[in-house]
Amino acid sequence: MTIDGVSDPSFNGSFPVTSTSSTTFQFASTGADTSSSGGSLSLLTGSFALYPMAEVLDVMNHTSQRVDGTFHLAANTVAWAAGDALEEPHYFQQDVHASYEQVQRILPQANGTSFHGLLYSGNVGPGTNGFAAVNGNPSNVYYGEGGTHHVPSAAFLGRGAWTSAVEVDAGELAAMRVHCNLHGCGKWNSSYYLMLMDSVVGPGSDSLQFAPQTRTATWSLGGAAYAFSPSGFTAGTINVGTLNATTINGGVSADAINSGTIAAARLPVFGPSGSSHSVGAVPDPGATAGATRYLREDGTWAVPTGGSGGTGDAGGDLSGTYPNPTVAAVHATSGSLDNVTIGATTPGAASFTQLRGSTAVVGPVLSGGDSNLVAVYYSFGSMMFGPQDVNFGPRSSFPYGLNIGSNGTTAPLYGLSVGLGQQFQVDQTGNVVGTSYQETLMTPASSSSSCTAGQFADDANYHYVCVATNTWKRAALSSF
Repeated sequence: MTIDGVSDPSFNGSFPVTSTSSTTFQFASTGADTSSSGGSLSLLTGSFALYPMAEVLDVMNHTSQRVDGTFHLAANTVAWAAGDALEEPHYFQQDVHASYEQVQRILPQANGTSFHGLLYSGNVGPGTNGFAAVNGNPSNVYYGEGGTHHVPSAAFLGRGAWTSAVEVDAGELAAMRVHCNLHGCGKWNSSYYLMLMDSVVGPGSDSLQFAPQTRTATWSLGGAAYAFSPSGFTAGTINVGTLNATTINGGVSADAINSGTIAAARLPVFGPSGSSHSVGAVPDPGATAGATRYLREDGTWAVPTGGSGGTGDAGGDLSGTYPNPTVAAVHATSGSLDNVTIGATTPGAASFTQLRGSTAVVGPVLSGGDSNLVAVYYSFGSMMFGPQDVNFGPRSSFPYGLNIGSNGTTAPLYGLSVGLGQQFQVDQTGNVVGTSYQETLMTPASSSSSCTAGQFADDANYHYVCVATNTWKRAALSSF
């Protein structure tokens, strides 16, 4: 191959082509790796160059193997145009048969076998080939390697009915040794068929092909390819009874397993919780997803203690069965609350629990209160809850910081009382009593500004009252 006219002159020169494919070719160059543009190349294939025309190689249709008026052309280097010249070579042809012998049997074959050929005996050793059919022409005589002829049909031909077309004893090295074709082992057209087999579809419809350049053998059966290569076995569908595999690359979706079952032990997706537990698959929760049960380590679904849903016996502080258990007990027998130890005694309906210091003491209900009154004392104060009162404040005699209700008596006193001295009070009729009132000063924009009747406001000079919807009136303020 000759390259000329490239912008980078290190690309120019003549180079031997080391390998080719249907779209690329490779050659060795001593220059540094880089890129350039422009230039042209001329490529020698075999011992002849391509011309700006198409040469008629022969008049046989190589698809049908017949002479039917179809020309077989060499590659053309420019696009066809009307009126382009064709050169058609004509060769003298003669049907020639080498000498052969004809054997006709009259009597049936006796016991044993009969054959016609060569029998070797004596000092038969290395270098001896029992039978050879050798084509003595060089490869450049033939099409694809620089020549204009097609290769002959077959070195050995077997026709007619036979039990076995070929019967051999395996050699010490191999039963059959196959070399590369006339193109060598590294070119794009180095592939060849080890077998072409007729089928119901037609002649040669199934095959076994080998590509020495990639070391790949491909069975083609009914249009489906099954390839064996150094990287592995490639096929569209594989039907196996037992598959022993160390590693499976790529994902296998659940949809891809469309029949049969897989044992849970073969699907280690649910990890063990301890050294004595084994892995397993998560059971199918069903078509309708639930949110009340959890998956136990034994693979069953259960309702947590204190939860709901499902069936079975309740436990813990619950009694009965699900889905409608009942509360059996509400108590705390251990632990602490705000660093104070909780006792194991549950207060009755007419008593309260006093948490003080490091002990819990059960005491009687407060005198004068309702029988369902519950009070809780802390060292800093008290809280008391009853049907009439909610009180918060110091524990001594309940002078409340906040009281909502009747001040601990049966006679209503306050609806709401705030402050140790009840400085702010709202009685049960809605009257408000307070020692002082403070507001944020605000001046309405105009006498028709938005307002609601009864609303009032003040600034440094006036007191404003909304006497009707969006109607303000004011009174002047004076010093005293």
